Amino acid sequence: MLSQEDATEAKRIWVWFGIIFGIEFVLIAISSTLLSTFQRDVFIAPSIALIVGIHFLPLSRLFRVPVFSITGGLLSVLALVALIALLLGLPIAGSSPYNWSLFVGIGTTLILWLTAVYITQFGLRVMKQGY
Repeated sequence: MLSQEDATEAKRIWVWFGIIFGIEFVLIAISSTLLSTFQRDVFIAPSIALIVGIHFLPLSRLFRVPVFSITGGLLSVLALVALIALLLGLPIAGSSPYNWSLFVGIGTTLILWLTAVYITQFGLRVMKQGY
């Protein structure tokens, strides 16, 4: 059973998580709708990756998980590279601008999997130490 202080803290954390997640959801919906409406679909995947990356930054502090700052930073840099390359017309990911969606998709998958592996290993170490 949680103490009154712990229950209050848990409630505060989940309220802020809801706010952060809600803002992320709204920004993704707005950006995807606007980019699609203005026929700029090639920017949708990098824009979503940037929004998701930025959302990890406050979550790092909120949940006291420092690796989320690294995850957020890496996702944001990946997204910015793709966005800048698309804006400049750089064919680094191939001749089709839609290849940047694949670049972002594979990159975000790797970053998030590595984060999950790290957190899992950290959790297993903590469990072994008996905390």
